Amino acid sequence: MLEGLLYYFYLLLPFSFALNPVASIDLPIARVVVVLLSVSWLVRTLLQRQIEIRALGVLALFLFWLLWSALSPLWALDPTWSMRKVVFLLNIGLLFPILLTLSQEKLAKLAQAFVYGAILIALVACIEAGLQFFLSLDEILTLWNTQVLPFFLGNNFALVVKEYPSLLVNVLGTTYLRVTAFFPDPHTLSLYLGLALPLVYVWQHTVRTFVAKFSFVLVGVAILLTFSRGAYTAILLTSIILLSILLAKDYRQYGKYFLVGMLLLGGVFFATPVGPRILSSVSAEDGSRTERLRLLEEAVHYSFTRPFLGVGVGNYPLLVKPDASMREPIYVHNLYLDIAVETGFIGLLLFLSFIGSALWLGFRRWRDSQDPLMLACGISTIYFLFHGFFEAPLFSFHVMFALFLLVAYQAVPRTKTV
Repeated sequence: MLEGLLYYFYLLLPFSFALNPVASIDLPIARVVVVLLSVSWLVRTLLQRQIEIRALGVLALFLFWLLWSALSPLWALDPTWSMRKVVFLLNIGLLFPILLTLSQEKLAKLAQAFVYGAILIALVACIEAGLQFFLSLDEILTLWNTQVLPFFLGNNFALVVKEYPSLLVNVLGTTYLRVTAFFPDPHTLSLYLGLALPLVYVWQHTVRTFVAKFSFVLVGVAILLTFSRGAYTAILLTSIILLSILLAKDYRQYGKYFLVGMLLLGGVFFATPVGPRILSSVSAEDGSRTERLRLLEEAVHYSFTRPFLGVGVGNYPLLVKPDASMREPIYVHNLYLDIAVETGFIGLLLFLSFIGSALWLGFRRWRDSQDPLMLACGISTIYFLFHGFFEAPLFSFHVMFALFLLVAYQAVPRTKTV
């Protein structure tokens, strides 16, 4: 029963809506479901009087990182700000130990649900982009800000998104809509779909139907429509690593994929607005680039002021703007500097050890088993790490729940058959 609930949890994760139990609180239904799943798992464990964690080393690193983050209110600039983020991390962290009790076969089924959910939300994103041909941009923004996002994000979060919009982008003098589907911003959507893309490829390669192949293209197009330069860069760098791995394995077999990949990337770069969007990253006239560089330089400086402990989870906004409001979206736009500033280099080392240990285990197991899903999970994790140089998805439950599944599949050993 628990596995069945987890299947639908991952299938419907991108469609999670928010509850407003009181006027000032947005409570995503996915976070409520995780608590219920944890209670169900605990009851079943107590009744069976046994528990089997299949990757103790990875779990230990995860718990060390989680505990270190949870302790940060003790030395935070403002413990109240820290506790809000700590509750979030503890809430989403309930899911990971449950995933580690499942076999690879059951995790593979959850990965299939994750794939189906990603395809559905990619379809929503492409429909959203298609609205530009029927409605004005102002009408689409009004629809999304007043009808769609308040339901899926909650009333308060939707107001923040409306106040700090990221739905439009100007490329070579033309304004385009950046798709977000039901996510708060294009970057979060591109992260979620980027984590799913390698798994979607494995699925379509296995099924070999037109619908499956079309679905792979659909997810790829949806990522492009986010106009996220972080996603574009992460896809490029991840593709280089993937092709290097495959070419080292069998040059003759995978050489054609290298040529096709280069032609495809070249076509996307020169024939679509993607190329100019990427090139704007190195333009001195791009205001977003200039502001991000300022944030990075500022974060590097602050990370060395309290290098071991940091300023406390969720306290970075107070460091740079003492009168900031709690919902003001101030962050570094870099996963690693965000963690280093708020939990010190100790917190960063623990987080990277957690992710890196699973990635290493997964790569070794792929080398032995040649399991394509294992390789796909590893490539998705690498995509997350590259995208992390441009965004800080640590407090996106969509992204983190997906990442936990990918990490669990790599960490859990294959069940031995007699």
